[in-house]
Amino acid sequence: MVDPAAARQGRTGAVTVAAYNTITVTRLAPCTHCADEGPIRLQFAYGDTWQHNYALGDSIRWGGNDYGQRNEHAEILAYPERCLVCAFDTPGEYVLTVDQDRLTAYRLARSEDVVRLEAEEG
Repeated sequence: MVDPAAARQGRTGAVTVAAYNTITVTRLAPCTHCADEGPIRLQFAYGDTWQHNYALGDSIRWGGNDYGQRNEHAEILAYPERCLVCAFDTPGEYVLTVDQDRLTAYRLARSEDVVRLEAEEG
């Protein structure tokens, strides 16, 4: 059994998962395993990260476990959860666009997006 206090301090080899939010969106490509074309959930860390569930057009919440800088315009990396139908890992990353605290768009991330956005986070 892992000691929770030791795990929080990173002394057990346990992986500490940061808080995140999700957005449910329409797939941009079918699942590579089962060909499902239904919705997909993307995990992202921006705003009050406390497992809030969003849809396109929703306003980002702030004032809690805040991550990132509140800006007029932001692009953030998002990571797909497993397929809701077959539980297969969905490859790749997405870019979410936030305009005036509203989730306004999403697209598949290109490799240069990942490099740029990870550098901005880090």
